[in-house]
Amino acid sequence: MQRNEGKQTFHKIRNSSEPRFRSFLKENFLKGSSFKEPIKRGKFLSGNSLKVRFLQILIVSILLCLILIFIVIRFSWTIAQRSRVENSLTAALQDIISRVDSEYNEILQVSQNMTPTGLIGEKYDSFLSGSIQYDRINDYSLFANSLNIATFGTENILLSVYFSEKEQDNGSNEIIFSSFPVSEHFEPEGLPVLIKTDEIVFQPVHETYNNILNKDVVSVMRPIVFSNGLEAVIYLEAKTDVLSSLRNKSELEKTAYAFLQLDSENRVIYSSSDNFPVGTSVAVDDEGMINQNQYIGVAENSRYGFSYVLLLPFNEYSHQTNQWLIWIFIAVFISFAILAIVTFSQIWLLSRPLKALENEMAYFSDGNFEISEYHFNLKEFDHLFEVFNRMKQQIKSLMDKNQQQMKEKSLLELEKLKYQINPHFLMNALNTVRWMAIAEKAEDISSYVNRLGYILSYSLGKIDYVTTLRTELRALENYLELQQTTYDFDYIMDVEEGDYLDQECARFILQPIAENSVCHNMDEFGHLWVKVWQEADQIHITLTDDGKGFVLTPENEVENPEESRKNKGIGLRYLKMTLDAVYGERAKLRIESSAGKGTVVKIILPKGDAHVSSADC
Repeated sequence: MQRNEGKQTFHKIRNSSEPRFRSFLKENFLKGSSFKEPIKRGKFLSGNSLKVRFLQILIVSILLCLILIFIVIRFSWTIAQRSRVENSLTAALQDIISRVDSEYNEILQVSQNMTPTGLIGEKYDSFLSGSIQYDRINDYSLFANSLNIATFGTENILLSVYFSEKEQDNGSNEIIFSSFPVSEHFEPEGLPVLIKTDEIVFQPVHETYNNILNKDVVSVMRPIVFSNGLEAVIYLEAKTDVLSSLRNKSELEKTAYAFLQLDSENRVIYSSSDNFPVGTSVAVDDEGMINQNQYIGVAENSRYGFSYVLLLPFNEYSHQTNQWLIWIFIAVFISFAILAIVTFSQIWLLSRPLKALENEMAYFSDGNFEISEYHFNLKEFDHLFEVFNRMKQQIKSLMDKNQQQMKEKSLLELEKLKYQINPHFLMNALNTVRWMAIAEKAEDISSYVNRLGYILSYSLGKIDYVTTLRTELRALENYLELQQTTYDFDYIMDVEEGDYLDQECARFILQPIAENSVCHNMDEFGHLWVKVWQEADQIHITLTDDGKGFVLTPENEVENPEESRKNKGIGLRYLKMTLDAVYGERAKLRIESSAGKGTVVKIILPKGDAHVSSADC
């Protein structure tokens, strides 16, 4: 069906009962809201639309993110610098330390063997102290071979020297023995000292005294005394490629690295940069970081008690950091651009079905109940429109049902008037029989009819308009006396007197129990005990019989189908429904019964908490 045709058809139906239509919608679907005029189609409050709100939230979120990113970058600048230095410089410096300490270790081992007590030095000591020329020649030959093996076995050792600090005519020290020719001015004691002990002196990187090779070396000196009393000094050099490697690294990375060796007091003993001259103190923090003279770097301790330092010019490092920040900002910009694209696409994705829903609700407010098909390829919105269509169908069905119920209600009112005629006629007829019995002096018949009339009047609300526990007990007693004319049983009523008997209660809650006991449970010469008393804020009522009893199912229904057809359970179900309707959870009903052992029905009512009219029964 087309939308326009459905709308016209509905208006034909609706115009005839416009007030009832509006009243029905207001009472059933618009409770708590004002129902005045239909919603105007397509009319948005622009300042409060979902699109505007979404954009506002997006803009505020982006600004907050930018501020947060700026703060984080600003305060993490120093941390980023330190981290980069530690990651790049520390690894390079540890490689340098490993190589240089290994070179120091080699010359330390050889110098130990060159002492008079060492494997090499003892042969030279024998040569110096020997008196027999042959033995001296043999000792010197053994010494030279051992020294050659030791030095040539370690390719880094460039020079091994025994010398005395006696100055010669040229001003240099006296050479006792040298594995290679030395330069003209051989004065190793004039070199800077990294660390000095009684046994050994460590010297920093310097040029070799080897007159043949031109290399950068590290060296040690060890003072000794031969057995003949000659005081001498062992001097050993080992070549190092730390400076050449650093120059290659600087050329490759286009960065001017600086290498320092510091003594135990952090004074510069060797420097590859003019910005840190020998003798300058270097400030090293607790984490081994240096930030001085526009350089930033790291320091590491050697195993021998001095320190190594690798430095990087701060301006070159800042340039690299700035490049890193630029890439970060580019990445952030791209991320926000992607976020904006995704956001606008989501806004369009949501606003399209919401706009369609707004139009559908506007059509619906105008009274159009036709079913509209929408497919947005979004499960939630497709389901929403499906539910909305079902709601329209249900509302239309409810309207039709409401009209039908109004018709049926009118018919029921007529039927009710018809059915009320019969009990009133019966009461009048009983009253006539009673007076005829009195006239004939038939007192039993008169008493019987009198009690029956009371019960009917009580059931119709013609007497005792306000139902109390006392009127319930009176009606119960009349009923039991009426039944004694038919059944042979006794009853005992034990009622505790009190003002609680005059409180309002539900009507006809005791007679159905008594009827089950008298008419269905009791054998001949049975007994029924009725006990009523109050405890605190509760009223207790028990009806006990010594009849056949029955087995209860979980739903309090008779297990035997044949017994169930005798309506044993109907009275109990009526009682339970009445108590639930009047008292809710404040009243309790308990039934105890078993085959051959009678039945006990217990009712607990709240005291002083019921305001019941006869209409509630």
